[in-house]
Amino acid sequence: IALDDERWLNNESTTDEVKCCLEDIKADCVLHDGAPNVGRNWVQDAFQQNCLTLSALRLATQILTKNGIFVTKIFRSSDYCHLISVFEKLFKQVHVWKPAASRLESAEIFVVCEKYQKPAKLNPDLLDPKKVFAESTQQSVTLNPQLMLQPRAKLKKVPATGYENESVSLHKTINATDFIHSNNYLELLASAYKIALDDERWLNNESTTDEVKCCLEDIK
Repeated sequence: IALDDERWLNNESTTDEVKCCLEDIKADCVLHDGAPNVGRNWVQDAFQQNCLTLSALRLATQILTKNGIFVTKIFRSSDYCHLISVFEKLFKQVHVWKPAASRLESAEIFVVCEKYQKPAKLNPDLLDPKKVFAESTQQSVTLNPQLMLQPRAKLKKVPATGYENESVSLHKTINATDFIHSNNYLELLASAYKIALDDERWLNNESTTDEVKCCLEDIK
């Protein structure tokens, strides 16, 4: 069943129609690759994309079988961690992945959520954008950078915060020189998206292999 227009995801009757098509069958996988109409305001576009993702998740919770899979595209904006937090409450495994075909400068990233827990009663606040994204506009709390650098699976329950107050996107670039000479290198590494080789010494160093250069383009 393909929903090729964002209006279907936001239509209250869509879930009933999809259930009718599926009859008594539960879906093994729900794939969401939708995007809103893009305008000139990147902040608004990113927010609308993530709201659309939440709408797709709402539909998925209605039709997925237990241990089912939800795959979605999201934008790495200030709402990113809030979405990941919701996924982790509903699925046993959540993997964040940026495929090679996706442009490095693009804010899009893909999330594969496995083993849907299918709770008997679902908290509606988990799927309400007003509740899920409410904290995005509130003052951020600085996290321990060592915790921010750990894989999410090893974290117990870290608040979905950690953004700089002025930061809307996670696309922050830092210079290699600043990183190398900084006493707060962990904080820089935890907050950055890309490390720019701003000096010939680093660019031409024998340790700076093509693999290292590629990794520095997207250290998240």
